[in-house]
Amino acid sequence: MQKLKRTQDFVPKFGNYFKVALRNFGRHKLVAGINLIGLTVGLAVMIFSAQYLQHQLTADRYMPDSDSIYRIVRNYRSQTYSNLGFPNYYNTSRANQLAHINAFRDVPEVEVVGQLAISNSNIMGREFFVEANDRRLRGGPILYTNTATSLQEIFQWKFIMGTMTQANAEGVVLSDKTAKRYFGDLSDEIVGSTVYIDDKAFLVRGIVEHIPENAHFDFNMIAVVDSIPYSWGAYTYAKLKPNTKNLSQVAEKITRASYINDPEAETDPLEKGLNLQPLRDIHLGSDHLYEIEANVKPIYIYLFAAIGLIVLIITITNYVNLAVAINANRFKEVGVRKVIGARKKDVFAQFISEAVISIFVALLMALLLVYTLLPYFNQLLSVGLEWADIFKLDEFLLLSAFCFSIGVLSGLYPSALLSSKPLLKLLSNSVNRGSGKMNLRKTLLGFQFFLLVLMAGFAFYVNAQLNYVTETDLGFEKDGILTLDIRGAEKFKLLKDQLLKNPNVLEVGSGGTPGNMPFNTITYKFEDVDEVFDDANQIFMDYSSAKMFGLKSEAFKQLEAGKDKVFLLNRAAGRKYEKLTQKPMLDLVGANLIEEPEWIQDDGTAGDPEVIDGFVQDFHYFTKRESFNPLLIQVYNDIPWVYEVNVKLQTEDLFETMAFIEDAYYDVEKDKPFAAQFLDERLDSLYTEEFKVAAIVKILSILSIVLALAGLIGLTYYSAKLRQREVAIRKVLGANVLHVLRLMSKEFFWVGLLAMIAALPITLYVINQWLGNFAFHIESQLWVLVAIGIAGLVIMLLGVISQSYRTTKMNLVEPLKQE
Repeated sequence: MQKLKRTQDFVPKFGNYFKVALRNFGRHKLVAGINLIGLTVGLAVMIFSAQYLQHQLTADRYMPDSDSIYRIVRNYRSQTYSNLGFPNYYNTSRANQLAHINAFRDVPEVEVVGQLAISNSNIMGREFFVEANDRRLRGGPILYTNTATSLQEIFQWKFIMGTMTQANAEGVVLSDKTAKRYFGDLSDEIVGSTVYIDDKAFLVRGIVEHIPENAHFDFNMIAVVDSIPYSWGAYTYAKLKPNTKNLSQVAEKITRASYINDPEAETDPLEKGLNLQPLRDIHLGSDHLYEIEANVKPIYIYLFAAIGLIVLIITITNYVNLAVAINANRFKEVGVRKVIGARKKDVFAQFISEAVISIFVALLMALLLVYTLLPYFNQLLSVGLEWADIFKLDEFLLLSAFCFSIGVLSGLYPSALLSSKPLLKLLSNSVNRGSGKMNLRKTLLGFQFFLLVLMAGFAFYVNAQLNYVTETDLGFEKDGILTLDIRGAEKFKLLKDQLLKNPNVLEVGSGGTPGNMPFNTITYKFEDVDEVFDDANQIFMDYSSAKMFGLKSEAFKQLEAGKDKVFLLNRAAGRKYEKLTQKPMLDLVGANLIEEPEWIQDDGTAGDPEVIDGFVQDFHYFTKRESFNPLLIQVYNDIPWVYEVNVKLQTEDLFETMAFIEDAYYDVEKDKPFAAQFLDERLDSLYTEEFKVAAIVKILSILSIVLALAGLIGLTYYSAKLRQREVAIRKVLGANVLHVLRLMSKEFFWVGLLAMIAALPITLYVINQWLGNFAFHIESQLWVLVAIGIAGLVIMLLGVISQSYRTTKMNLVEPLKQE
């Protein structure tokens, strides 16, 4: 009965709290509006940040037992391969492709093991036409496997209809999205129909749900084959038995099992053994050689989360600051409530209730904003978040609890301050409202400005660094160069002859195209140096490509004189030689460089000697994250093998030229889709994650500045309103406008200045950490950050002065005649 009585007492009180909250909102429309909009935006940013963080951190957890699944990787030289190679590369039989798999199955801790290759991965790198139901379309990523049942045990894909093929029976399993693309609505008739991949017929065995977007690989269909085609290796996955603890011991057993089928590997000094990489660690930051897809760098995920948190903190400090400012002036209201019987806990409950009501109104508006902007967010960050994932009951309850906590926090200070005041002080005019009581607001304002300097400085250097890596000289020509794939020297020659008939095609070459992710290095030694190195990459191209990239070398005269090929080093390799021998790099011309000296030929020759014909300038073959490593470059007049084509174009009549190139391609290559990309686009794609970060930082920095300035204007407006009588008295006593403005902006100036000084070293540290990801980067400079801080301080003071100036222009009679 007592609980019921308290509930009955509270209900009318809550109604009164709600009415008073609405009246206060109406009384302070500008400040309350700024508060509500700012909080709405901050909560929306927090929801987006939390969902993106969860999306990335839960990658590859869509299947049961994901914590027991590992990828088997290979340590060779000083690098780690994400795949295991086949013994005869592209010509490996089924038995030899399965040799390692069968050996791994004998390891006691291994429950099941399987392998796959993806068509668009670096080890296959092909696109195919797929024909089904009289539709011939690009097939997209196709997963090839000759261990289908094992992979199904590992990943446990969810079948909508049909089953995985059994034993060695070839067939194809479609994802539901791909099935709808070719057949329209899903029906039982799809299973048993025929699909053609690269003109090879497969029966459809089943349809699976498309795997989540945050998996570390994707596929449109699974092609079950007798032996994996077009690939020199495969990605191998193992599911370990429950309660397997010592992974290093399991890795040693797997390594020994691999030596049974490859005894030479055990004696190879470059072989460092196999290792187990947890499945959950792949998407987040794995950068081994030949990854299936470019994985997400954890630093960028946490950076995005940190930026979202900063925006949220700015909006919350705004909210609390303005809430404290508004509520701290409600002395007489609280006094009247106490006169008519309100207890301290009633006053406390009133302020907390009002704050919670405001925060939940902002939450509803934030959810509406998230719903509206979700497609744009997905497009910006290349993710596939869905509204159903955001609006789950457990997540909504967690979000509500968070908002309730913020509401309690924002209402705590004014409620504690006013509920503890004696009645006479509340009703009298003696309550001190001066600047001395603004310590909390000063602290929050300073912290907010601190974060703004940090955000603005970081945003400036992120964009400056991206401009540097994409716009500054890369050491080669990139403008007007189109790249496309074609397989085979004969097809290349036919295509080249066709393309050169168009006057807008200036040059056609093959190989050596910059804009790659790092790939395997090669061991080498200089002829008169005993030390062996493994930090060089090997590049092959023809002379036409070298010319269109603008590479310069005296050795090219030998090609023009009729020599078949020249062997060149970049200057980074030459500097390495100079450092080792104290001799000039030109001494290497005519000398031998021994590739793979650990390999002994049949005639006893160590390695593969190559006569050095000259040098080329250093150029950024990879990204500017990597330093200039030695490059071993072979340039041919007629390159004997071709995988990619480079075409130098006149950019006039580009659409007509592109149509001509596509037609010429299909005259030569009828089975593979035409896929072309300009070199500058290819180079930009290497910095996809950085561009995403830059876009987010830019948007949220501008948003933070706008929200902070809006909050500052609201706070200044309210502070100026509280000091109207003081300003009026000062003007009556002879103070001019400039004096009043200086007086009212002084406290904001010192708060901002101290916050800026505190922010500079931390901002500089964060920026240097970011720039440290690049071997080539701009230098951070303190004066730039000081300039940014001063600009922010000036903007803040302009906001303060604009509101203060309105106060100085008021009618002096109004504030003086009150009470």
